[in-house]
Amino acid sequence: MPNPPTFFIAMAMARADRTQPTDPVAAQQLLSLARNRLEQIPDAARDAAWYRSYAYLRARQGTYEEAIRAYRQALVLNPADTASRDNLERLQAALPDPH
Repeated sequence: MPNPPTFFIAMAMARADRTQPTDPVAAQQLLSLARNRLEQIPDAARDAAWYRSYAYLRARQGTYEEAIRAYRQALVLNPADTASRDNLERLQAALPDPH
């Protein structure tokens, strides 16, 4: 069973996804709450899953550069993390080329 903070964060993110179409303000509030909970986890306890979740939240909130950095950190910690790799590739493909 997941630990309580991780479980809460996953539930908040799932609820934000379901709420977005009908109440985008409430969805952003849920994402902010989940981000605040994630940020309370000490640095030493942050693993690849933490960075993947944080990246997802930052991307959903429109802070794409932070999301990219977090996905990259997840891959440093776990190079076999296909979810982070796939999400990073999708995010980079969706953003305009900076050149």
